[in-house]
Amino acid sequence: MAGVEVLLVSSRGSSKGLVFPKGGWETDEDVEAAAARETIEEAGVRGRLEVPMLGRFRYVGKPDRQHSAGTQVACVVHMFVMHVAEELRTWPEQEQRQRHWCSVEEACAKCRHEWMREALLTWLQQQGWSLPAQMPPGTQPPLDQPQSACNGQVNGLPVAS
Repeated sequence: MAGVEVLLVSSRGSSKGLVFPKGGWETDEDVEAAAARETIEEAGVRGRLEVPMLGRFRYVGKPDRQHSAGTQVACVVHMFVMHVAEELRTWPEQEQRQRHWCSVEEACAKCRHEWMREALLTWLQQQGWSLPAQMPPGTQPPLDQPQSACNGQVNGLPVAS
């Protein structure tokens, strides 16, 4: 695990912590293309996605236009790991987000959402690496099948080694 860094980005429009790039996919793209696009838009990085994807993770999100205000929506995220090859000097959301490269341990501690931490811990286990002692694994495993009304979410877990 030595030398591995994880890229988190600041939440847009708030100081609510650090996250992995995440967003929806367009009707004319597959989830891999969407994950690559979202990492460019939100983090300003390009690289190689690990295939197959890391897994599907669930979370409770904000309502979209199809749901009433105040409603919480169960969502599933298709999570990919990206091995970053290039950091762009400019990117679409650079005025709204900042990049934060950090160690795996720091990323576990700074992730805003528990499901993002679970995704990172899942990746560490797949690599055969020890989990950070201060961050024991949670109880929410990746999903084998989508189970939600909120589709179209993809995530990139950008890493550099």
